[in-house]
Amino acid sequence: MRKNHKFENSTYLSQVRRLRKFAEQALRAYPIGKYELKFIQHGENCTFKVITKKQNYLLRIHRANYHSKKSIHEELKWLRYLNENSEIDVQSPIEAKYKTLVNELNFPQVGKRYFVLLTWKDGFVKYKKSINDFYSVGSLLAELQNNTINSRHRNYWMAEGLLGNNATFGSIKLLKDNFPKAYEQLEPCRREVLNQLKVYESKKDAKIGLMHADLHFGNMIWTKNGVSPIDFDDCGNGIQVYDLAVTFYSSSNFFKKIGKRQTSLMKHSLIDGFNSKKALSQIDIDLIPHLVRARDILMIAWLCERQDNPVLRDHLNKELMTKVKRIQANKEYKI
Repeated sequence: MRKNHKFENSTYLSQVRRLRKFAEQALRAYPIGKYELKFIQHGENCTFKVITKKQNYLLRIHRANYHSKKSIHEELKWLRYLNENSEIDVQSPIEAKYKTLVNELNFPQVGKRYFVLLTWKDGFVKYKKSINDFYSVGSLLAELQNNTINSRHRNYWMAEGLLGNNATFGSIKLLKDNFPKAYEQLEPCRREVLNQLKVYESKKDAKIGLMHADLHFGNMIWTKNGVSPIDFDDCGNGIQVYDLAVTFYSSSNFFKKIGKRQTSLMKHSLIDGFNSKKALSQIDIDLIPHLVRARDILMIAWLCERQDNPVLRDHLNKELMTKVKRIQANKEYKI
């Protein structure tokens, strides 16, 4: 008789198959009729494209034990606010049959998960970027920050939330057992950057508030009308300049391909685009390299937290020391 492995001990393919069955059960909550289900990805969350005759949707099955139900409601509330009060084109949350936006299912072989349904955003992801593209993204980030709501349940991205002992994405202390050398090398870097962020927070003109917090180019959909943000799953309160740092960090491989001069032009174009809608002080700009380095550290912490996902676990094992050396060298974060 086959052993029924726990979800976190299953292979990646097995996890996706179980999540597909979860998705089929979850979609019974919505009045959408017949549909075709297409797998998108299983990383932070698991997502599927839901294709129907009338329109298409995105089903998101949330990672277990991360966001609270109230915090997911706040994300969806912000999407509704942006649709109703700004020119920013974002997805709309879909109510289930009983008028609920955030739904929950305890499914065998997966466990208890929250799930939401959003309208599908047509367009394409850009892999080759221009200086104008970075300007557009900077402008978009500022416009998002100029159109926020009050958030009580997403206090994620202050200094402690980024790199503290109880950080939102997880702690590098999880490296101690299996990667003690990496931990010993990384911990001084974490403390150094954490101190820089706390100094910034103490300043009167520090920019603190709600932001997207994960607007890399994979979370942007482009059309002939411009760029639209997707995946607000990690939106939260914190040091708002972090929004710019995320875009810089996620573009690092692209920057390596285009050379230092073009990289400098594109980085400054992102800042110029942001400045066109919301002024940055020199203190804000000086903090960006520290925040990019913070992103590098916290992504390792996130990978440590996600040992339940075989693909992410393998990535940590293969890339950890390369990441640690980069963070120690502290050379790739300059604007």
